[in-house]
Amino acid sequence: MRTAKPLLGVLGITGSAILFNCIIPTREARCDEGKTCGAGEICNLSTGICDSVTGEMEPLRGEMEPPPPPECMNESNCLEGKACLLGRCTPCSRHKDCESQVCEPGSNPSGQTGCLPSNQVVYVRSGTGCDNLQGTQEKPTCTVNAALLLFATGPRGSNVRLLGNQGDNYRYQESVNLSGKTVSLYGPASDGANAVVEAPSGNTLTVDATAAGRSAKVLLDGFTISSNANGVVCVGTAGLGSDLTLRRMKLENVSDTDISASRCALTLSSTQVRANRKGALNLSSGTHYEIANTVFMGSSVEPNLNPLITIDSISNGRFVFNTVIDNRSNTYVVNSIDCGISGYKLLQNSILLGLQSPKAALVSVNCHLDYSLLSPKDFFSETGSSHLLSGSPSFASPGDYHLSSTADQACCMNQIPNDQAQGITQDIDGDRRPSRGSLDVGADEVP
Repeated sequence: MRTAKPLLGVLGITGSAILFNCIIPTREARCDEGKTCGAGEICNLSTGICDSVTGEMEPLRGEMEPPPPPECMNESNCLEGKACLLGRCTPCSRHKDCESQVCEPGSNPSGQTGCLPSNQVVYVRSGTGCDNLQGTQEKPTCTVNAALLLFATGPRGSNVRLLGNQGDNYRYQESVNLSGKTVSLYGPASDGANAVVEAPSGNTLTVDATAAGRSAKVLLDGFTISSNANGVVCVGTAGLGSDLTLRRMKLENVSDTDISASRCALTLSSTQVRANRKGALNLSSGTHYEIANTVFMGSSVEPNLNPLITIDSISNGRFVFNTVIDNRSNTYVVNSIDCGISGYKLLQNSILLGLQSPKAALVSVNCHLDYSLLSPKDFFSETGSSHLLSGSPSFASPGDYHLSSTADQACCMNQIPNDQAQGITQDIDGDRRPSRGSLDVGADEVP
């Protein structure tokens, strides 16, 4: 900046002395748009002062950094299935994040992930305003079976979206046959809504490779199944297996067995199975299973020979981070959890409480427990089990089997070494495992 000349002012005369006031301005006197400043300077019209263009300039009052330009205007500007949220390409976490109303958090049977394209989805809504010949968001089909028929009439992908608004409880009164299909059925659970598929008679959902003569790959995600017979039945045969995944599901008020799988590959995660009457889970004939982050609760098994959970001798897989609680068995049931007559099945990192079978052990002799809590232990043989936990967990409220923040530390929280996570990195709600130091037992990880 140009050096200003001192300004002299006479303050007064006293005796023989003349007093001067020397004023040295720190900046050039006021300039205007027509005045030329010195080299390397510019006239700041808001202050009327010549400012250096090479040094730091005082910001204008109220001046703000301009916002960055939006990364996207819609999903077509984003890659890898990301949603366009607030102008940024972001991984989706809920269906309503996506223009198609379908967010796939992992990978579906067709290998798709993230926000699915709308033209690869058939939409369903029971009630008025539906059209079985359209299947679009604006004109959804009236039934799930009508949506499945549209797969054969055009390139509509293999995804079905059961629509619903928060607080609504859409009900679909039908039996659905998914035999021989590669299909994903998405409900509205991730958006806080619900849809119920219930069969007035017969099984609610059937996946039968034997009847179809070909294998199937089926994903059920985010809705409720109810039934006057079986809830979900999966049947395979030699050389023709079926892959069935249930994720974020509810099965309740099922008159017969909730989930029955014979020679299938079954994955059950982040699911609730409650209030059934003839057994919650039956795995047989060499079924390969992955049961994790699931709660089996509030069932009262009527007089019959079905345990609450049956895993036969030739089926194999993992049963890890589950909560089995507040279930009742009748006097005729041999064991509440039956692990077959030979070999053994490992039940890991799980809570097994309130399984009342008056004349037998809660778990059969071939069920081996590891880092699990079992109570009561009547008739139970600890042979083959290790790291058994004990204590009384505290839950959030009656019927809500999330561990409370005051849960007995010695029984349930931080009790499992991190190297025993078995590859499970989230709990039933999608919260991170572990959330603190070590792992919690059961389906819920306390944040």
